[in-house]
Amino acid sequence: MKEHRRPFSEEEERTVTVTHTFDKFHYWNLDKKPSADDRYTQMLDWIEVSKTVSTFNTKMQHALY
Repeated sequence: MKEHRRPFSEEEERTVTVTHTFDKFHYWNLDKKPSADDRYTQMLDWIEVSKTVSTFNTKMQHALY
């Protein structure tokens, strides 16, 4: 992902675009249970946080209009 223009403040909306994709990836240590420090687990957590924030933001916009 790439951010073409950095915001001037924390309140300013940010826009990023996808620059690359991949069709597969390797996950090592499949014989071990992932920990909270595992990057794969952190990535999955971030996806859930992103979905929650997006849903909340959409609901707030609908409530205001």
